[in-house]
Amino acid sequence: MISSFDPVCPWWLIALWLLLMLAMAAWTYRRLRAHVQTSYRLLMLSLEIVLALLGLILLTQPLRTVKRPEPGSFRIAVLADQSLSMNTLDGNQTESRRQILTRLLNRETTPLQRLSAQGRLDIHGFADDCQPVIYDGSTPLLEPLPGRTPLGPTLRQFLNQDVAAPLGAVLMMSDGRSNAGEPTMEVAKLYRANGIPVSCVGIGQAGAARDLKVQAAADAVLAQRDDDFTVSAVVSSAYTTPQTVTVSLQEHGVTLSTQEITVPPGKSANVTFTHKTPVAGHHTYAFRIDPPTDDSRPDNDLDFISVNVQEPPAFHILYLGGGLDWEWRFLNIYAQSNDQINIAAIIKTGPESFFLAGIPEEPGQPLKAFPSDTTFYDNYDAVILDSRAAAMFNDDAVASLRAFVENKGGGILLRGPVDALPAPLRELLPVQDVQALRATRETRPIVSRDFIFARDLAGTLRSAQGIFLPAGTLVRPAIGLKRAARPALTLPGLPEGQGVLLAGMGFGAGRCAYLGLESTWRWRLSAASGQLAHETFWNLILVWLSETSKPRVKMHSSGAKAGLGEELRLDIDVLGDDFRPAPDARILAVIQTPDGQTREIALAPADEVIGRYEAAYYPTVAGEHRVNYDIRLPASRLTRTTSFVARPIGVEAENTAFNEELLRDLARVTGGRYYTPEEFLAQGYSLPLSPLLPMREETRPLASSWLLVILFCGNALLFWWLRRRIGLK
Repeated sequence: MISSFDPVCPWWLIALWLLLMLAMAAWTYRRLRAHVQTSYRLLMLSLEIVLALLGLILLTQPLRTVKRPEPGSFRIAVLADQSLSMNTLDGNQTESRRQILTRLLNRETTPLQRLSAQGRLDIHGFADDCQPVIYDGSTPLLEPLPGRTPLGPTLRQFLNQDVAAPLGAVLMMSDGRSNAGEPTMEVAKLYRANGIPVSCVGIGQAGAARDLKVQAAADAVLAQRDDDFTVSAVVSSAYTTPQTVTVSLQEHGVTLSTQEITVPPGKSANVTFTHKTPVAGHHTYAFRIDPPTDDSRPDNDLDFISVNVQEPPAFHILYLGGGLDWEWRFLNIYAQSNDQINIAAIIKTGPESFFLAGIPEEPGQPLKAFPSDTTFYDNYDAVILDSRAAAMFNDDAVASLRAFVENKGGGILLRGPVDALPAPLRELLPVQDVQALRATRETRPIVSRDFIFARDLAGTLRSAQGIFLPAGTLVRPAIGLKRAARPALTLPGLPEGQGVLLAGMGFGAGRCAYLGLESTWRWRLSAASGQLAHETFWNLILVWLSETSKPRVKMHSSGAKAGLGEELRLDIDVLGDDFRPAPDARILAVIQTPDGQTREIALAPADEVIGRYEAAYYPTVAGEHRVNYDIRLPASRLTRTTSFVARPIGVEAENTAFNEELLRDLARVTGGRYYTPEEFLAQGYSLPLSPLLPMREETRPLASSWLLVILFCGNALLFWWLRRRIGLK
């Protein structure tokens, strides 16, 4: 653009010279009319006019003003889409969208090098959040980011940044999928009002997708250990021709079964597998298909289903005895024949000796006292306490057992004389006191139908072959019950509140019961039906005591299902060393992803629930994720392991179609440019910049251009050669 002139002589003299040159050119053209061909004369006239104009430029010395932004005084924001939809492989492409993006952002590409010479490049990856792109040498590390893709809020974030260097331009590299936040075009209007152009590189390919996908028919299945169960999947086709595909059922990468099915064009087909497992717990099974080579969505060729394989609940009981007796021996026989009941025992057998069952003993470190550490009771649901053993408890042992009931929710069954019980344990008794009696004749106690024995639907204990007291049996019926206590087994013919042989009540989070019988083992020997009565009696008591027990650690994400990019809560509840909710734990979750990566997330205390710790995780890889919790308490350390399943579902996986129209509209409205990846690599070195940027103004004379000198000399030589050719000097 010419801004002014700096003539070498007065304007009137320049005008006179120009008229003289034009007149001479016209006179020469007319004089040679009779001697030279018209084409030669016209060519010579043109050269003379060009020489006159070039001479005019030399005489007038026009000045050109160039305005350029000060290099490095502004920012160019490069926004790279790292959402899960960028994993899509379009059509017959050999590269996924993410691989194309990685190639475009390589620091050795010419466009990025030239753009960095214009302004400071701020290269950020975005999905639900925005963060700087990390480079390994010249290669960007573009791992998928979790969450949805809010194009509008991402653009607004950079528009509102308060930094020293102004924003001169934005370059967005994306597939145009926006599924969260305010509309992109509303933010585009703000960019236009602020004079900041947004250029776009569209990564993707439009057109009908050729896709086969598999999806589990259910999120989860409930099954029983060692029993057959079925899992089903739906295979959908977007092809215009029938497709035959092999579907396999896998666990931990091992193929368990395969089936071959044919899917009609544009429709779906179901496939069902039958399986069984001897291992209880959460199992993750994968449905995998082998798609055609031109399948456009390899990410949906795999789906997962969680199967919760259950087994009858098992209760862990601890027997604390003051001596070996027949009651313990027959309880142990009963437990060995019952898969639901596991009984361990610590029984005092001498001044410094104990009998242990189901409890490992440290080599060279024999047990010298009953356990006094609360953590000893971590894995137990209920305790059967012989009052003779309780008399030998120290203060710590008493406090630990009480915390087990009151805080952890464990159950306790007390038996034997109550006089020797320590005062804190006497508070657990549902009875005021007991008296020792001997039955004068065979007696059948009254069994309550709606309390501890409510599950005896068959009436085994109330039948003629049920429980009984032989003549001479030692019993300790209650003398009065506490207000919260209820009777479950009562001697007949006595006033209310007396003659109670079994009573129970709630205490804190747990349950307490007192049993005034010491010879239940006799039932097992009495008749064929006595064994059933003995087992039913103890089954119902121990299950009632155990069912309120709480685990030290409750993991809320066990067996959970989440979509890719969707939030999954890693919340857990932790009980401290006193079995109260722990407010001072430090918890680290170590997540092992299906692709072999490891992530560590620190959990923070929840505001509303004491003892609860929470964190959010966004899976980006489909499959089973294993979570190892490292829980550090002031006086102990716990570890727990669980797993959850991430499935290729959710907003990011539902629609991955290339939205070229949105990107073109964004560039058009803001004054930017739209590029394909190939166009950007070829000509993306100069972006439209904001006119409001600080400019550096340079004034240059046109006459100083080497091109002008070359044109003048070239025209003069050509004009001289033509004159010599026709015989003129």
